[in-house]
Amino acid sequence: MIIENAKGILAVNLGGIGDILLSTPALRALRQAYPTAFIALLVHQGCYELARDLVYLDRIYVLHIADKGCNPLTRPFLNAKMLYALRMRHFDAAINMRTIASPRGARRIRRLFAFIGPRVKVGRDTDGRGGFFDIKVPERLSGDMFEMEYDIATARAVGAETLDRHVDFIIDTDSVQRVRLLLNEAGVVANPELVGIHIGGKPSHQWPPGQFREVMRKIHSQVPCTFVITGEAADRAHARALVRTKGIPVVNLAGRLSIRELGALIRMCRLYISNDTAPMHIAAILKVPLVAIFGPGYLKRFDPRCISDKAIVLYRGAECAPCDARICLRKKCLTAISPDEVTEAVLALLRREPGGLS
Repeated sequence: MIIENAKGILAVNLGGIGDILLSTPALRALRQAYPTAFIALLVHQGCYELARDLVYLDRIYVLHIADKGCNPLTRPFLNAKMLYALRMRHFDAAINMRTIASPRGARRIRRLFAFIGPRVKVGRDTDGRGGFFDIKVPERLSGDMFEMEYDIATARAVGAETLDRHVDFIIDTDSVQRVRLLLNEAGVVANPELVGIHIGGKPSHQWPPGQFREVMRKIHSQVPCTFVITGEAADRAHARALVRTKGIPVVNLAGRLSIRELGALIRMCRLYISNDTAPMHIAAILKVPLVAIFGPGYLKRFDPRCISDKAIVLYRGAECAPCDARICLRKKCLTAISPDEVTEAVLALLRREPGGLS
């Protein structure tokens, strides 16, 4: 359905970095279908850096949330100001590009759209929770297809056909230079074999740090390399423990990289090992050989092999998975994955690459 005489369209994607990246083909399709419309995107502030340079969007609006460093005293004022600006835009259509995972989430999106007041409300009807949308895109929480395809289906519902599934991730020169400087400061000066390890992500998605240490020992015994540890600021303690691994060169960049700098680093790596989180998607997008340690998440929705032929996914699918728990004490689905399996996956990928194993 084409939105007749659409002068303003608001896309709402309040997911994480990976969700924003996977939505870029659909956002481009919206611009192609509505070339003269004002097209805006609403994101959490943690995704602003990623979204701001997407040239097919006219403006990025930011929702400030509690766990992203915004001053709690100013956050309500900033959000109220932003919401009022959206309301005054009188959008012809607002499009929700994220899964509605719970009744509580449905209430929030319904209230948001009611306040903004678009002429047409569009979005994913996740397990029947999107009844308030005028145009509904059927979706199951468990996922029948790759996440990007849901965004593409949502764009198609308003007459925007996606002809190019390329995912946009812009890495600027300043970010590359900053990463090279950090590596030089750590004594990495001669372009060694870099193997990246991302230890962060949702707590329930994190493989135990001791397992990563064992993988590092096994890989280094066969492939001379320098390991680079990435993660968020909260992961620094675990990263420091890995840096102390005796006899293995390790650089700790956890909590020190912006999103674009992380992308620049991943592109420098010969191989990247990651939990199921945003850097996993970035490595897949950049076609860097990737070993993904996939725990309780929705594999069919977020399988990096859908966008990269250089990815190996290790997944055990425990009887309690998939789940949306933030914290899990047992981590049965993750502890079932052994360091030997991860090491063999790494070596298998390296054998495929030009030059094979060093």
